[in-house]
Amino acid sequence: MDYYTADEQLFINALIEKKDIKDCYTKAYTIQNQGCDMFALFWKIYIDYYAHINPKLEVFIMKKQNAWNNKKDNMHILYVIKNLFISNSSQNVFHLRKYIMDGGLMNYIYKTKTNKTKYTNLLISIKRKHFENIAYELVRHINANCNSIDEIFDVIITYFTKHYGGADREKINEKWKNRPQIPNNIIAYYLLAMITHLYEEESKITQTTSVVVPRKEEVEFYKSLVC
Repeated sequence: MDYYTADEQLFINALIEKKDIKDCYTKAYTIQNQGCDMFALFWKIYIDYYAHINPKLEVFIMKKQNAWNNKKDNMHILYVIKNLFISNSSQNVFHLRKYIMDGGLMNYIYKTKTNKTKYTNLLISIKRKHFENIAYELVRHINANCNSIDEIFDVIITYFTKHYGGADREKINEKWKNRPQIPNNIIAYYLLAMITHLYEEESKITQTTSVVVPRKEEVEFYKSLVC
């Protein structure tokens, strides 16, 4: 089974290509009209294409989802589409997820003289930046025990704090506690996106937190689709 439907992939392509915002709205309306849970789709798209270099979009999407849950106003959807459209994207996590879903295995087998723990392979993968192995290990552990998610998160953050420093553990733990309600079947890729982000050069990460408002003519265009 494909991760995205054909119409969803067309919508994603339009977002990434950044050619025509109205084309994005049209494609979004098509899939919304098919009964798609748009915020469930937004989270999949965010993890695959934006979390790597645009993690600050997460809080914005969460706020819009909470507003949508309180009142089903299509403006919340337009805001998310508009801000995804203007944001830089990365396909690193998308390709890693696809590698795993296509049956990809570990690219490297590790030999160690020390006693192995259940997360030894994951930690070696992170240390050596073997991202296919990282993806494989995250999926393997979470598929084996979905209750291990918090433990795996702690292993990852402990590693980066120990070796790279500068992390406010209390702030990080609070953010993790208040993370989006992402289904267990994709939470591994959320963690993967977090690791790719932590390894990324700061110059490549979007720092701005400003929100762009859809133009009046864009709102009217979307309303004309709905009508």
